[in-house]
Amino acid sequence: MEKSPRIAIAALALSASGMVYIAQREGYQERAYPDPVHGSDVPRVGFGTTQGVKMGDTLPPVRALIRLRADAADAIVQRDLAGL
Repeated sequence: MEKSPRIAIAALALSASGMVYIAQREGYQERAYPDPVHGSDVPRVGFGTTQGVKMGDTLPPVRALIRLRADAADAIVQRDLAGL
């Protein structure tokens, strides 16, 4: 049982490095832009956020990172629920 804190810390470190990887891969856009595949039907902003985004929306860098973290957490939950 004494290894539990180490596992939790390792999970957080992997989580942070994963978020940095996604942010670098997606790139940051402050102003909403059309999705490269779906066009303006699916606007994106920040690091690729699509939920609730309209063309012309803006998202400052700190808020974009918060949205990225929330989007990644939602994706993990959806993946886990799909396995049930």
